[in-house]
Amino acid sequence: MDQIIQLLSIIGMFFLSYVGLRAFGKPTTKLLFDPEEKRQWNTLLKSNFGNWLTGTNIVGTLTSFATVLVFFLGNAKVFGIWVLICSVSIFLGGYVTNYFTGKISELKRVKCLLSSSSQTGGVLASLCWENTKDGKLSSILVKYISMTGIAAVIWLEFALFSDIGGQLFGFSEIWMKSIILAFSSFAVIFFVLRYGIRGFAFTDIFQTPIIALCAFLLVCGSIWLALNSSVSFDSSLIAPIVDAKTITLFVIHVLFLNAFLVLATEPHWLRLWVFQEKETKTQIASTFSTAIIWAVLVGIGFIGSSLAQGEVGPGVIVTLVTQLSNISPVFLIIFWFAAVAALFTTCDAQSYSWLVVKNYDTNTGSLQEYNLEKSKPFLYALISAIVFTAAYFVLRTYEIPFEKLVFLIIPFALNTLPAIVQLAFHRQPTPYLIIISVIFFILFAAGGFIQPNNELLWTLVAALVPVVISVVSPFIGKKMGNEE
Repeated sequence: MDQIIQLLSIIGMFFLSYVGLRAFGKPTTKLLFDPEEKRQWNTLLKSNFGNWLTGTNIVGTLTSFATVLVFFLGNAKVFGIWVLICSVSIFLGGYVTNYFTGKISELKRVKCLLSSSSQTGGVLASLCWENTKDGKLSSILVKYISMTGIAAVIWLEFALFSDIGGQLFGFSEIWMKSIILAFSSFAVIFFVLRYGIRGFAFTDIFQTPIIALCAFLLVCGSIWLALNSSVSFDSSLIAPIVDAKTITLFVIHVLFLNAFLVLATEPHWLRLWVFQEKETKTQIASTFSTAIIWAVLVGIGFIGSSLAQGEVGPGVIVTLVTQLSNISPVFLIIFWFAAVAALFTTCDAQSYSWLVVKNYDTNTGSLQEYNLEKSKPFLYALISAIVFTAAYFVLRTYEIPFEKLVFLIIPFALNTLPAIVQLAFHRQPTPYLIIISVIFFILFAAGGFIQPNNELLWTLVAALVPVVISVVSPFIGKKMGNEE
C-alpha cells in the first residue's frame, strides 16, 4: 500500500508541476531575455514583489535537495554541534558576497555589462573576458568549470532522489535504483526542456511555497515523533562522531566554502544582471533565512540519527520518513511532494543556467541566442539519463558515499575564485592560477579515493585549494583601471 501511495504522490506532483508551468502560458521559444523583457523586469522589481522574488531565489538556490537531505539531515551527527557552523558561515557569506560584488562592479566594463540589456553580463565568464589570448583562456576555463559544476549538481540531485527512493520503495539492488534514476532523470529533464525553462526564477514562484509548506509539516511531524519516542535530549544527541582534527578542518573548510559559495556560482551573477541592486540589498536577509532553515534541519538531523540508532547518511532519512509514515501515510505524500518539487526547481534553474553558460561565445565575449523550439528535448533527456545512470551505477558499485561527493561537487565552483578575487582587486584574471587550482583540487580529491583511512581529510582539503591560491591572486595579473 505504501508503494502505491508513494508512486501516486510522485505522479501527482508531476501533474501539479505541469499545471503550474502551463499557467505561465506557452513555453518560451527563446533562451535569453530581450530588451523589452528586461525593461519589464526592471519595472516589476521596483515593487515589494521584487524583494520576495529575489529572496526566494537565493534561498532556493542554497537549499537544494542534495544539500538538505544528504548533509543536514543525514550527516548532522557526524560533526555534532559543530555542524551549525554551516548556518553561521552562510549568513556571514552574505557580507562577503556583497563586498566582493561591490568591488567588481566598480570596474567600468563590468558596470556596463551588468546595466546592459544584453544578458551577457549575467555570465561569470564574461566578467573575466578580454580580447587577448590569456583573457579568452581565462573565460574558457571559468565557462567550463561552471558547466561542469552545474551538471554535477543536477546529477547529484537525481542520484540522491533515486537512492533514497529505492530504499523507501524497498529496493536494495543497485540496478533497481539505477532504473529509478534513468526514468526520473529522463522524465524531469524532458519535462523541463519541453514545458519549463521559464528562466531561473519562475519555478521558485510555484515550487518554493510547496517545498516550504511540506518542509514545515515534516519538521512538525519530526518534533512530534521525537517527543513521543526514546530520543534522549542530552549532550549525547549533539556529540560528534569524528575526532577533533577532522572537526577543525571541517570548520575551516565550511567557513571558507560558505563565505564564497554564492560569489563563485553562476546564479549570483545572473540574478545581479536581472535583479540589479535587489540582489545585494536582499542578500543578507536571504542568507539569514537560509541559516535559520539550515539550523532547523540540523536539529531534525540529530533527531533522525538518534531514531536510526546513531546511523548517518541517507539511511537516516529513510528511517525518519518510514517512522513518520507509521504515524500517518500522509507524511509519505508530503515527503514526495517536497522531493519532487525540489528536484524540479533545481533541474529547471540549473538547466537554464547551464544552457546560458553553454551559449556564451568566448571568442567574441558575448552570448548567442538559442532557439528552444529546436532543442530536441527527447534526445537531450535520453543522453542525460544514460550518462547519469552510468555514473550512478559505477559510483554505487564501488560504494562511494554521497557525503564525499557532496564535499567535492558543491565546492568545485570555488575553482573560479582566484579569477573573482583578481577582478575584485582590479586585476585581469590569469589562466594559470585557475589551472593550478583545478589540478590540485583534483589531486587532493583523488587522494580521498585512494586513502580510505583519511578520505574525509583529503576531501576537505581539496576545497581549500582555490582559497589558498586566491590569497596570492590579488598580487598577480595585469592591473585594470576603470577605463577597462
